[in-house]
Amino acid sequence: MAHRHVRVSARPRLAACVLILVLAVTGCGAAETGAAAAPSGSAAGRSAAVDSPVAVGRIPVVCSAWVDADAAGASVLLNADLGSGTPEQLQAIVKEFWAAQEPILASMEPAPEPIKAEVGTLLAVAREGASTGDAATFSSPELVAAGRSIDEYMLRECGYDQVQVTTTDHAYQGLPSTVRSGAVGITVDNQGQDVHQVMIIRANDGVTQPFSVMLELAPEQRAQLATPLGSVEVEPGETSTVFFRLIPGRYGAVDLLAQGTTSFAAPGDGPPHFSLGMQSEFTAT
Repeated sequence: MAHRHVRVSARPRLAACVLILVLAVTGCGAAETGAAAAPSGSAAGRSAAVDSPVAVGRIPVVCSAWVDADAAGASVLLNADLGSGTPEQLQAIVKEFWAAQEPILASMEPAPEPIKAEVGTLLAVAREGASTGDAATFSSPELVAAGRSIDEYMLRECGYDQVQVTTTDHAYQGLPSTVRSGAVGITVDNQGQDVHQVMIIRANDGVTQPFSVMLELAPEQRAQLATPLGSVEVEPGETSTVFFRLIPGRYGAVDLLAQGTTSFAAPGDGPPHFSLGMQSEFTAT
């Protein structure tokens, strides 16, 4: 729960420029600035496609794997030393990230027809990234477009609970006080002027302090009380989704990014957004 200019998104589709430091080190382009064009063979161009019985039977497997991909990505990024890495260390993080994604994406094949091409696109990128550690594997428009298409498919077909969150520059709107445990898709619509983050954090068992109190503690103390699961970061005017598996317990949603962060390429120098009101609690039952 340390406050760092870091993108800790769980997912391959939002991993573009994992952290703002990588922008300076590698020179990769800004991530998700506007809707990317759908790749050739995307779901938009195959609206009339019909799944085979085999593909239909695999939908639960594919849905579960996509949630696993988010969790695996978060596990790598949240435990990586992203704030002071050398180019070689960052390359190793990229390799580790994609090495975790590759077997999960491979398990999604054969994918249902509406996302068959997109899964193939991500799997090819994962194999390249795991082999080379090239940060450019995080920033291709095809990667972003493929991920968005799969997100939309999952929200439509998987039957998971869905939470719609709207961010302004000072508050979350729409985050309920209670969410059912299990897989859930959290979609964030950023209507603010800054980049905003929804980081999901679970209070460790037995911890009773409100998240507002935990956030005032030193990072080392916070880490003893709560565990971050992953996050989604969204540029102004954009919408994005991340999936989580929630077990019963207390959860916080916080925005650790600095006020004045108007794009991923331009980190702000103001106070963290959570100190301005962008924090909330909910319970998974």
